Amino acid sequence: MSSQHTQSEDSVLRIVLLGKTGVGKSTSGNAILGRLNDPAFKAQNGDKSVTNKCTYGTPNDKKSPVVVDTPGLFHTEMKEDKLAKAILGFVPEVHPGPHVLLLVLKLGAEGENEKLLEIFQKAFKGAEGHTIVLFTHGDEYKVEDYLKRYPDLKKSIHHSSMGYHVFGNSNIGNSAQNDAQVSDLMQMVREVVRKNGYYPNENFEKAEQALKEAMNIPEVRNIGRLVGNASSALETVVDFFLPKKTKDFLNDLQVQALRLIRRS
Repeated sequence: MSSQHTQSEDSVLRIVLLGKTGVGKSTSGNAILGRLNDPAFKAQNGDKSVTNKCTYGTPNDKKSPVVVDTPGLFHTEMKEDKLAKAILGFVPEVHPGPHVLLLVLKLGAEGENEKLLEIFQKAFKGAEGHTIVLFTHGDEYKVEDYLKRYPDLKKSIHHSSMGYHVFGNSNIGNSAQNDAQVSDLMQMVREVVRKNGYYPNENFEKAEQALKEAMNIPEVRNIGRLVGNASSALETVVDFFLPKKTKDFLNDLQVQALRLIRRS
């Protein structure tokens, strides 16, 4: 259930970043805040988890938006029960509730984004009107092609969020291009606030247990371990050395392998 408070009644926008370790969640948060040279959130390439607890950040020159970075799903050094509690640590930071839950997914990820969205839906029931999906690596893949390849993911995004936005990683390093992609995202955020206000914190009372249970499903744990660890090393080599047609061929093989693993 949403609050009817509007942006004019509550001028400080509150955004919570959620997503898997290693997809660019913290970097996206710094980009939103305009703090790439003076980062509010510690970011690190690869799959080793950096964020161990919720971290609060604001732009240097103003109070809004407030952005909260959370520990990544499948955190490499935390058990499911502690991780669920740590992720939900954002609740006091965004009183009386967040305006937007920004679910960060990596474009090009093979076979894992559907499962991550499923976890999100189970943990944050009723948050559809306050959710925006943010795809990273938009300069490496076309979002339209990716969603065409994964129609179930496209359908899930349609039913469980207010839409999606794309960040290009190379744009983050370019001030003008980053300002443009952040401006477009913030326009989406303000539209969510205009329509739905904020998502009251009391709605998170059951989220911790639901999140813990969702992450503890064996199939989900396998996706986190397989895709989050072994797959990332392969992706690094493939992206650096091989031409696009070969990458697409190997990605197709990876999708088939993941499907076989799920059936076994």
